Amino acid sequence: MKTIPEIENFGCTHYRRRCKIVAPCCNEVYGCRHCHNEAKVICSLCDTEQDVQQYCINCGVCMGEYFCGTCKFFDDDISKQQYHCDECGICRTGGKDNFFHCKRCGEYSCPVCSKSICDMSSVWKKLDQVISSTPMPESYKNKKVWILCNDCGVNSHVQFHIVAHKCLSCNSYNTRQLQGIPSSSSMSSRVTEMVN
Repeated sequence: MKTIPEIENFGCTHYRRRCKIVAPCCNEVYGCRHCHNEAKVICSLCDTEQDVQQYCINCGVCMGEYFCGTCKFFDDDISKQQYHCDECGICRTGGKDNFFHCKRCGEYSCPVCSKSICDMSSVWKKLDQVISSTPMPESYKNKKVWILCNDCGVNSHVQFHIVAHKCLSCNSYNTRQLQGIPSSSSMSSRVTEMVN
């Protein structure tokens, strides 16, 4: 086996490797099968191979009522209300007006950061019910964990539960479990933030 010096930029956006493929349908060279699929489609009516586009260059048929040139995605079932989300970089379903991409946390349709869904009390009540109806095994009944509330910034020492952990300060379930015991300086800085 011959040793090849390490050279950057081998392969394509999908794979790092030092080879290419010859597509059997068109005999053209591509970095991989995904590169080929992003560049070429074949019309199901007239079998014409062509660049990715919504309408066939030969017979003119619409190859998909919904078409996204970015994702190379076709679908005739537009009842799904497909649209391309630029922030996520993919096509989604459910209609652009029903969802948003949260700039603060990076999550798609974040229920906590959404200004239009800022009152989460009904969601927290449902979680209260789920937690009360989901008893923990005996070995976990006395287990406590430290959590940080993403809403008010307070650390709390709470009863462990597999479903969620409720903030003792603001009653939010928008919390995350901390590893170990939070330092007193981090706890006092949180209190200072709340007072200010």
